[in-house]
Amino acid sequence: MALPDHDRIVDSVRQGALRIRKLQREQPWGQPYAPLDGWAWGSNGRILNNLVVFATAADITGNAGFHDAVITGIDYILGRNALGQSYVTGYGTDSTAHLRTRQFGHDLDPSLPPPPPGAVAGGANSTETPGFPSDPRLRGLPPQCCYLDEPTSETTNDICIRWNAPLAYLATYLSVRPTQEGT
Repeated sequence: MALPDHDRIVDSVRQGALRIRKLQREQPWGQPYAPLDGWAWGSNGRILNNLVVFATAADITGNAGFHDAVITGIDYILGRNALGQSYVTGYGTDSTAHLRTRQFGHDLDPSLPPPPPGAVAGGANSTETPGFPSDPRLRGLPPQCCYLDEPTSETTNDICIRWNAPLAYLATYLSVRPTQEGT
């Protein structure tokens, strides 16, 4: 059964992915995120959500360029970034290991387990977050460098299901289709 707005919806996703792809191409590390007013809390979640747009566009259009954009963006998350930091626990040479979390708070309470492999940190945050302490060591740094792998860095090293959900989706997407047909 054909959906009445199918073509309009496909074009909308494609147009959105093209806008984000243009932004990604302009970034030194290929991340599809570059706010003008500073990197916000959960920047990695924003990047991962934009990568889901690429994956969706690749699926519905067959455009291999969108698939390649997913891979480029995941490279950023896994360490091709200003800090050389993999934001995913257990993945990469220098991976996040000290997430700010109550469930996996081993750093602050040895009776709790450490974070499991595959958890993504919120990432760089160069903005002041009302109600949460900022670390003075981050002031004046370039936005992409405003990250601390410390269990007390709530605004950079927090863990959240809404950031980990797109990572899980993208890991599945890339495991099912590691390369796009036609590339």
